[in-house]
Amino acid sequence: MTRILVALVLLLAVTTPVHAEAKKVHGLSETCHGVVVAVDGAAKTFSVRSDAGTVQQFALTQHTKGKPVVDQRVTVHFYKADGKQVASTITAAVKKP
Repeated sequence: MTRILVALVLLLAVTTPVHAEAKKVHGLSETCHGVVVAVDGAAKTFSVRSDAGTVQQFALTQHTKGKPVVDQRVTVHFYKADGKQVASTITAAVKKP
């Protein structure tokens, strides 16, 4: 019985910080709306001219959902890491008929 209790306490101690960290990272997400003006496949980056008129550069990772296409209107959800803006999702705007 003591072994089970110790195992449960250790399991709780190990999993709780991981869950808290995931929530913290999720809370740091930001959004940019605009038009893709450049894509650099070799550097794994792309640039978006925001609705405010500024150009922002984003890094792509293997976890990024969606692909940037030049001249496409997009919404980019991103987070900041190591001095870069890393895209987590790229969603293309739907054209109205």
